[in-house]
Amino acid sequence: MSLLNKLTTEEGIGEERDTLGGGSYIWESDVYPVTVAMAYLSESQSGATAVNLVFKGKSGELRNQQYVTSNAANGGRNYYEDKKTGEKHYLPGFNIANAICLLAVGKELTQMTTSLRHVPVYNSVAKAEVPTEVEVLTELLGKKLVIGVLKTRENKRAQESTGTWVATSEEKTFNEVDKIFDADKLLTVPEIRAQKTDPEFHAKWLEANKG
Repeated sequence: MSLLNKLTTEEGIGEERDTLGGGSYIWESDVYPVTVAMAYLSESQSGATAVNLVFKGKSGELRNQQYVTSNAANGGRNYYEDKKTGEKHYLPGFNIANAICLLAVGKELTQMTTSLRHVPVYNSVAKAEVPTEVEVLTELLGKKLVIGVLKTRENKRAQESTGTWVATSEEKTFNEVDKIFDADKLLTVPEIRAQKTDPEFHAKWLEANKG
């Protein structure tokens, strides 16, 4: 059974909106035309499903992981419920992965097909990438997109003797894929659904985040 079978889309769950939030090297915050070099599914030890992506562009290679479901203890769902309002919203990772599929292939993530292939995947025991059989989203391979990338800094976390994870004084810098744009018209999924023709959010994202 494919890991995609765990995903559902239904009426009453808030879809992706255009909102501005606060490789081998780190990309600066900007928008980048890229090609999807690899896209495959994985499942964490806690039962959460992720879409693992490798983008290639002029700035090099960018690897990104988007969790599209919660872990098994939280129901393994691709949405969460706002405790204050009771409204349901898709997980940010699901929105990103779904936008990639919609803008690159014209299909929802839940409608995508997969095929089993051996892909180099990091193995914690071998401490190296090992050819591993995974479900590959083959329809995405070679497709072009424009991605909004954030250069993010945060404090590393360490586990105390009590088992609690706490922030340390040591920082780490990494990239987040924050937004997906159509490769030709630079439109977002919400803009296309609203039948807009001008890429207004692309300019707003750049103004808020570039550099």
